Amino acid sequence: MRGVAALLRHLLAVVLVCLGTAQVAAEPALDNALRAAREVFNRAAPALSGTIMGVDTASYAAALLRQQTPDGALQFVIETNENGSCRKFAAYVGRVDGTADTFLFLCPQFFMPGADALRVTTILHELVHVVAGPDECRAMAYAAHLEMLANGRFQPVEAYWQRNGCASSRYRLP
Repeated sequence: MRGVAALLRHLLAVVLVCLGTAQVAAEPALDNALRAAREVFNRAAPALSGTIMGVDTASYAAALLRQQTPDGALQFVIETNENGSCRKFAAYVGRVDGTADTFLFLCPQFFMPGADALRVTTILHELVHVVAGPDECRAMAYAAHLEMLANGRFQPVEAYWQRNGCASSRYRLP
């Protein structure tokens, strides 16, 4: 029953996005972030091997470029409030009971004005969770690695890195 309620809540959020004038700007921001994340990946791709940091490059490419996961489609859901995981995160990955799809939930802070570069990093980061699991340090290190390969620099993530105890993990920032 809880899964059905969650699905209904997320479907309602999508409907509200379509109806709400404040959320109309969210869709172009998401489209721009996806386009930029794909560009980062495509520039980094020649330097990527089959698996890096436990992230399968082919699976990552399928999720980012074709919105396809090993289990089904990758669906984006724009959340309209800061409840649940949106209290803490700009985005998070989850499943909805009864579906094979993976959902990437985008919270209101994802759409804050002036956060274009962080939106790209967030997409790159969350897709690691989609294909390789919940390790925050791996997701941030992989996203930074892609950005470094593509741009010669990466988003400053030191505060996030420290907050998640990543300095003592097996992953390193470039």
